[in-house]
Amino acid sequence: MSEQMPSNSEREAPGDLFRNVEETLKQLRSAATTAPPESWLKKTLSSSSDQNEFNVSVVKVLSQLFSALRETAANQEKRLGQLAEELRELRSLSENLDAFRAHSDGVASELRSVAANVRGLQERAAALEAELAQERESQGERIQHLLDEQRVCIRQLSLQASEEAVLADRARRAAELKLDELARRVPPPPA
Repeated sequence: MSEQMPSNSEREAPGDLFRNVEETLKQLRSAATTAPPESWLKKTLSSSSDQNEFNVSVVKVLSQLFSALRETAANQEKRLGQLAEELRELRSLSENLDAFRAHSDGVASELRSVAANVRGLQERAAALEAELAQERESQGERIQHLLDEQRVCIRQLSLQASEEAVLADRARRAAELKLDELARRVPPPPA
């Protein structure tokens, strides 16, 4: 058939087209059942023209039906193409999402590992700080103990030096006394 497709503005919705076909079929049925009785001659003479009109009507209805089916099939084909494209996009997005999830799971795992390492380092640092504080306290106690011993030693040395100074002073005086006594006992040299 070399029939041209109607333009978008001339196209009827498939439902409207089917309604028109049904209406035309009803009219044909009604005309066939309610026709007044005709004479045999009139029937014979006019039957070919009625038959032609009927045939033309049937062809017209079938053409409209075929056009509607073709248009519906084309629309369905177009919609299937759109759905296939959307499905491809969804699959691509799903693959990208799966890849992103795998990557984010990997990053999350790395972050948990790093966090565990940081916690371990923080615990080690806290332990070292506590150990250092304990060592400082211990060193402070040792230094204080050494300072106390040093003070005691200095006092002992000071006392010992004082005693020795007193003893040395006594010994000097005793020696001076003895020398004086000896000098008194020894006669003066003759002159």
